[in-house]
Amino acid sequence: MMTTGPVVFVIIPVYNGSNYIRQAIESILAQTYQDREIIVVNDGSTDQGATRQAVMSYGNQVRYIEKENSGISSTLNCGIQAMKGEYFAWLSHDDLFDREKLSNQMERILASGNPGAIAQVNCSFFSEETQNTIFTDFHKYYPLERMKSGLFLLLWDEIHFSTLL
Repeated sequence: MMTTGPVVFVIIPVYNGSNYIRQAIESILAQTYQDREIIVVNDGSTDQGATRQAVMSYGNQVRYIEKENSGISSTLNCGIQAMKGEYFAWLSHDDLFDREKLSNQMERILASGNPGAIAQVNCSFFSEETQNTIFTDFHKYYPLERMKSGLFLLLWDEIHFSTLL
C-alpha cells in the first residue's frame, strides 16, 4: 500500500450536486494514498448555494472554485488549470472512489518507469432502485492481450473516465 509519493489532484466537476457531493469527497478523504488534493469546481449551480455549502463544510481539505455554467468539459479544464502537479483523476460528483484506487494506480504508474503512463481500473455501478452493485469484469469478455493493446478499452467504450489516473 503506497501512502506517499507525487501529489494526485482529484478534480470534481459539480452542478447542483449537494445530494451526493459529500459522499464523493469522503471517498477521496478515505483514500489510502494520502498525497492528494481535492479540487471541486462548481459549474454555476442554481441550488440556492446548497452545493457551495456542502463543499465549504470541508474547510481547507478541499479547494473550491466557482464559475459560470459552461458544461462539463469547461469545468474539468478549469480544475486542471488550477492544478500544481502532474497527476490527476476525475471524479464525478455522484461517483465514489474505491479506498485503494489512487494507491494502486500510482504504484503501477511509478513502477512502469513511464511518467506519461495512464492507469485504469474496473468500475462497478450501484442501483439506488434495487440496492444492488453491478461489477464490470472486462476479462470475462475480452482476452487480456487484446485489452493491453493501446487504447482498446477506451475506443470500445469500456472505460468510465473516473477510472483513469
